Amino acid sequence: MYIITYNKEEFEVDSFFEALTYRFIADIKDIDCIERSILLFVARKTGGFQKLYDTLGREYIADQLAIGVATLDRKMKQLIEKKYIYKVSSKGGSTINAKDKYSKFRLGDNIIIDVLENWKDIKENNGFRY
Repeated sequence: MYIITYNKEEFEVDSFFEALTYRFIADIKDIDCIERSILLFVARKTGGFQKLYDTLGREYIADQLAIGVATLDRKMKQLIEKKYIYKVSSKGGSTINAKDKYSKFRLGDNIIIDVLENWKDIKENNGFRY
């Protein structure tokens, strides 16, 4: 379990939250299969390991998803523009080889907030505390 802060309230989310996240991603209409794979990968590397962020390299993500780095970059840019992914780029400038650069990734607020609201409603309607 990990903590999500929303509207100055802390929620200790559980594996049910993780399952709802995967369902939410599966139901997104305005993304293609590669973008969905990227979102599921980021969801697994973050919420699947009870954390909000994970530090991942471009080469690692591309390798794990069996796509090219150029395709990953293009699709990641689209996901960031749609606010489905939030990325904090690594620092280091031109002295670091692009292969060795890592960035922090998490799912975008619109995914997390929608899933959190759904999770809270389901919990409340079924008599569970959150």
